[in-house]
Amino acid sequence: MEVNDFYSKTENELIQIAGSSKTNGIIIFLKTNISSRIRNIHLCNINNSCENVKDSSKGYYNTDLIYVSKEGTLEITDTVFDNAYGNKAINIIEQSQMKFNNVTFSNSYFEDGLFMVNFNDINYSYYDIENSHFKNLTSINGSVLDIVNLDDITEDYIIEFKNSIFENNSALKFGGVVFSLSSYTKKHVSFQNCEFRNNHAMNGHISFSLNNKDSEPNFSNIKDLKEIPGLLSTNPTKLKLSEDLLERISLFSGDRIPEGISCKLYDDYDSEVYLGLDNSHMSLNNIFSYEVEVDDTYNTELIGQTQSFCFNDLCTFPSVKGEYYPFENNYINLDFEIKNCTNDYLFQNIESTTFKSCYKPTCNPLCKNNGECININICKCTNHYTGSICDERFKMERIKIIDYLMRIIEIFLSIVSASFIIAIILFKKEKNIKAASIDFLIIILVGLIGFVLVFGSITLKTLRIYRIFCYKKSTKRTIDYRVMYSILFCFVFLYVVVTGIYYIFDKIKLSAALTTDYKEFNKCEFPKSQRVCDLINYSVLMVGCYLSYSIRNINSKFKEDLVVPVYVYVLCVIISWLIRTTDISLIVQDFFGGVGTILSTIVILIYIYIFKFIAIYYKRKIEEASASNSTNLKSNQNSNSNMLLNQNLSNSNTLLNQNMINSNKLYKQNISNSNMTSN
Repeated sequence: MEVNDFYSKTENELIQIAGSSKTNGIIIFLKTNISSRIRNIHLCNINNSCENVKDSSKGYYNTDLIYVSKEGTLEITDTVFDNAYGNKAINIIEQSQMKFNNVTFSNSYFEDGLFMVNFNDINYSYYDIENSHFKNLTSINGSVLDIVNLDDITEDYIIEFKNSIFENNSALKFGGVVFSLSSYTKKHVSFQNCEFRNNHAMNGHISFSLNNKDSEPNFSNIKDLKEIPGLLSTNPTKLKLSEDLLERISLFSGDRIPEGISCKLYDDYDSEVYLGLDNSHMSLNNIFSYEVEVDDTYNTELIGQTQSFCFNDLCTFPSVKGEYYPFENNYINLDFEIKNCTNDYLFQNIESTTFKSCYKPTCNPLCKNNGECININICKCTNHYTGSICDERFKMERIKIIDYLMRIIEIFLSIVSASFIIAIILFKKEKNIKAASIDFLIIILVGLIGFVLVFGSITLKTLRIYRIFCYKKSTKRTIDYRVMYSILFCFVFLYVVVTGIYYIFDKIKLSAALTTDYKEFNKCEFPKSQRVCDLINYSVLMVGCYLSYSIRNINSKFKEDLVVPVYVYVLCVIISWLIRTTDISLIVQDFFGGVGTILSTIVILIYIYIFKFIAIYYKRKIEEASASNSTNLKSNQNSNSNMLLNQNLSNSNTLLNQNMINSNKLYKQNISNSNMTSN
């Protein structure tokens, strides 16, 4: 009989023994004396391309060759199973029986081994394998027999291999032929008169078990197997230092335990256990935990992680829960001496409140600019530097009192300027206001914040006076106000355009600079094209000086007091420039610059505005006095006329009375004479 290239796409088995459960393709029940060959089974498992439906029942899941349940019996003789792939090859449960005689399994891979045993005290079965050959089988653990669980039962041997050959079998991890996690394997599993040839595994080329007392199978040739190191291996049972160390390790309080101190795991046969695991088959069963302790907890304290686990040469403290099984001889002793601190060390509480540490100061990152590390990440900086690692300069601090004083004066002058603008509008009909041009007077006040509006306007006004009194008579002397406004507008437009270009293209930069005492401040850096604007400013300044000098001898009633403001402004600019070329402190430079601006502003307000309003004030006082004198003169003239009239009337009345008296006397005399005559 021969079965070749078998693969089941359905849930139905080819042959079912003592049950109706569905599996992942059980293929055969065979009992015959005729040689049979079964090969190329489930080759799709090589590249994980199998698509058959798998039952969710644990007992039937992932069985690829033979499945027997419910007290079934299976006997196979004179049969070859070759080139088969899957998870479980053969699985029998529920007190079933399986007998193999003269059966060969070769060139196959099963992840959980050829026979995967997971029995409890009720659900167990019997294996009887005799005169069979197991060749080139591969699995993760135990290529032939993988014992996951095997409880204690009354029978002695329920799994027996007799007179069989195990050749070129391999396991990726543990147990080239047998892998056992049960403590009853020795009682229930035996290999009698079996031959082992060139089998291989990472640990235990033939067998790997929990220990060699009761977890290892009963080998009839155990003495011969023990003579060859590495054939038999167990779970780690002892620790040994990786290298010979001195009797005592000396260190200071706070020092770390020297690196390189390590230990290795050994099994019951004094063979080194290698934990070469990978993430694809990680399990808590393969993790070994450890803890570092001290035997003098009163005088010694360990700081840091003391518990961890080893997995693939990487030790990390686990955040998992699990059941742990300690093994014998699971500790090693190291002798340490704690030395007294020397002068090169510090002795402080840095890691514990109860114990001081002896340590050298270290800084990470390192201190810069010749800074000295005086403690853990604490730098002592030299002059002119500060910061946590001495990489920062001291910042220049301004004198706040002077700054506040300057701001108060600036606010006061701004209020005064606004008041003068209102006054100019109110007294715009005054002759000296009209003569000075209301517009230019307001422009100068508004432009006190900039050079162009102030000094440009003063220069244009000075030019106008110069042309009237100092120009040739044959030429036109006056300058039309429209021309003056146009010139001023050109200056303003030029500066607005240049400033806009600098802002749009981000030409003005802030860069760190140092004062004479090495303190850092932010310095404005203008592009080289700014020199053109500076040249224009100095040119206007020189023209203003020349014009002011030229009109110095003109009668004051024909000119404004523009000479003094021009000279004061020029003097302030020269002093400020001289101070900037010296090594004087930046604060002093700013102080003189601020004082110069305030002084020139005050002079402009005094000579161009205050004098005008003083003149207006006195003019109005004189006019009021003149009006009062005229009124008094008229009143005196009227009083004198009335007195003369009254005197004339009095004189007339007196003369009239005298005449009347004389007349009466003459009348009386005439009467008397008449009477005498009659007599």
